[in-house]
Amino acid sequence: MSEFAAHLSDVFRHFGPIDVRRMFGGQGVFHQGLMFGLVIDDTLYLKADALSAAGFEALGLPRFTYTRQGRPTSLSYYQAPEGVFEDAAEAMRWARHAFEAALRGRPKQPAAAGRRKRAKAAPRPVRRPAPKPAPKPAPKPAPKPALKPALKPALKPALKPAPGCGPRPSPRAADPFSPEQVQTTMCRSIKTLFNFEPPATDEEVRAAALQFVRKLSGFNSPSQANRAAFDRAVDEVAASARGLIAALVTTADPRDREIEAQRARARSAARFGSAP
Repeated sequence: MSEFAAHLSDVFRHFGPIDVRRMFGGQGVFHQGLMFGLVIDDTLYLKADALSAAGFEALGLPRFTYTRQGRPTSLSYYQAPEGVFEDAAEAMRWARHAFEAALRGRPKQPAAAGRRKRAKAAPRPVRRPAPKPAPKPAPKPAPKPALKPALKPALKPALKPAPGCGPRPSPRAADPFSPEQVQTTMCRSIKTLFNFEPPATDEEVRAAALQFVRKLSGFNSPSQANRAAFDRAVDEVAASARGLIAALVTTADPRDREIEAQRARARSAARFGSAP
């Protein structure tokens, strides 16, 4: 499970308990056994139907689409608004809309009358006399205990890296949707901002600082008692990040935002079996 998917339990804590399960190259978000969300490439999509899709479209939120057998295919999931990650009340409201759409879309159960009719038509089982128990065999003499081998000193296990950021091996090398080799990753909800054209804006730097402070503190929305310390930390991290970006130097050409976005979409399409 990715860092982003694990963070959703905190995002929807006021809505209720959720379960994130791995499925077709991403993760499904479940509540009370019904899937109401989908996580693909650290992007959250929420369930919608004919009654709730207009709310997503009014905000200009895209529908989840992937390529199958050379043709684009859309599912009834829309990208979640940014307010879901900023406001606990907004997260609960959108989660309820998605869960209600999932309830309306589940298959109907058969009528009770039909079940009673089938139960009456079922034949009664035939009772048969219980078989006589077989005679118990004579107990065998207990074997002599073998000599225990000398205990070898156990090797101390190697220290494991802390979960989250840091190098990690691929969980399934044969899985086409998993990394093919060991790679070094950072907290995946914080994106690279250095060496882009046009440069990263102050809003993007502050958004990254906000995600960093949330990760360290464990608070999505701090209490009133912690608000001043939380906001001060965001300001200080944002200022340090701006100074870092301004001080870094590189001989590589700046990365174009549109080209990077196209590459990300191509990687997403490759995960769903697009035509070569």
